[in-house]
Amino acid sequence: MAVAELNQDGRPLRATLEIEPAARSDLIDVRERVVAEHGDQFSEFRRALYMSHHTTAGYMPQGLVESLGYDEDRVRGHLRFFNKVYPPDAGYMHDEMELRTELSDLQKHHEPRNADSHLKYICAGLQSCVSYEQDSGPVWLVELDGVHQEGRRKRRTTVIGYNGDQEVARTQIEVEVGDNSVYARNLRDSAVGFTDKVLELAREHDVAYGRVDVELAEPEADASLTVNEYEVLLMTHDLRTALTKPVQFMTGFGRSVMEGLRHPLKVPRKVLSTAQLEAMQVLRALRDPRSIPGDVFTAAQLDAIQVLCGALDRIGISSSLVARMVARALSIPVQISLKRKRGVSIPVLDRTGDGLAEIPWGTYQSLILVQWAASLTGTRTLDVTLSRLN
Repeated sequence: MAVAELNQDGRPLRATLEIEPAARSDLIDVRERVVAEHGDQFSEFRRALYMSHHTTAGYMPQGLVESLGYDEDRVRGHLRFFNKVYPPDAGYMHDEMELRTELSDLQKHHEPRNADSHLKYICAGLQSCVSYEQDSGPVWLVELDGVHQEGRRKRRTTVIGYNGDQEVARTQIEVEVGDNSVYARNLRDSAVGFTDKVLELAREHDVAYGRVDVELAEPEADASLTVNEYEVLLMTHDLRTALTKPVQFMTGFGRSVMEGLRHPLKVPRKVLSTAQLEAMQVLRALRDPRSIPGDVFTAAQLDAIQVLCGALDRIGISSSLVARMVARALSIPVQISLKRKRGVSIPVLDRTGDGLAEIPWGTYQSLILVQWAASLTGTRTLDVTLSRLN
């Protein structure tokens, strides 16, 4: 179902769709649905801005989907790596409801255990707001937590059709960050003042339909931006582990697959199955993960790592050497993906017509700055560009 604000006097078209995913992980072609319901009106625009109001369902940037040939199988293959590295129910602190002090007892009972979905969203490069050319291929809403213990979710996504954008203002905003090497800062927090500065800029220039592009300024490094839920345990524990010890979730929280066996190849061959031995051989080839073509593991390589981790975990064998090798191999594509997220787009809308632009945040959405190496200055500088949609 879609609710549309018709374009009048050259204003963009805005349509909000309600979507019910078919599975926990799903790809929904939103462009196809908007065209089906508002074909003539929507098709007259050259571009479209797609917004997700959720933290476990988002969009892939057009450039990434284009590099995958707008091929659904290849898109699923891209996501498959992150499904392997961050499996559900792997002992995430975010899922330990008794530790979630911000939740009431009733909320703890109904809250889904979905830390894996948040980590996949952040590390796979999903965005809450993306722009696509209208003559492109499918525009998929990537659903990562569409079905949970209480049934299917109901998702909302907003699409704005427009013909072009005009830059109206540009500024820099400096934000303080912690001195921890792995650190996340909630830029929606009123104490930071970031949101107020962005809205002040939009209202100063009378922008009713706009896009704010926020990027890490040069030469900021080892950091990225994302829009997700800023929950303390998720940000301070699970995300830290995802960036520094990705193998930990893959093999099971609290049970290092390989701590103690210094020479895993000395294990009697009869202990391991043929598949497990093949997995170990493939893993040895990952000693230099940068030799892997591109930045995406093949299905065989992912399966090999998973088989090896599971096999050694079950028979109680471990090796810090292999653990470090696996962690290094897994962390490289994760960090490459995060480095692509130097910037995000945030919509600004005058939804009530009173002339006051606002950011249409979802309930749990926050702009988050993530770093995996400490800043020498204790601050990060952001380039902020405001554009009007025409």
